[in-house]
Amino acid sequence: MTFNIDKKAITHALNFIIGAVEKKQTMSILGNVLLELIDNHLLLTATDMEIQCSVEEICQSDGNLSVTVSGKKLFS
Repeated sequence: MTFNIDKKAITHALNFIIGAVEKKQTMSILGNVLLELIDNHLLLTATDMEIQCSVEEICQSDGNLSVTVSGKKLFS
């Protein structure tokens, strides 16, 4: 699975949703960002169980995928 996205687009998207990623999470999944590739769109979602932030960016991909990754590592 591969996808291509502009660095400015992914940085802008992460800046928007990173506030919802828990710094000191009680559940480890709350420190993650959900990445969903659907029909050449990348949807990033983060939540702290009170608020949820999502942003969608256009990208080039060769399939569909859903995965969570550490928000802190992805942002840095």
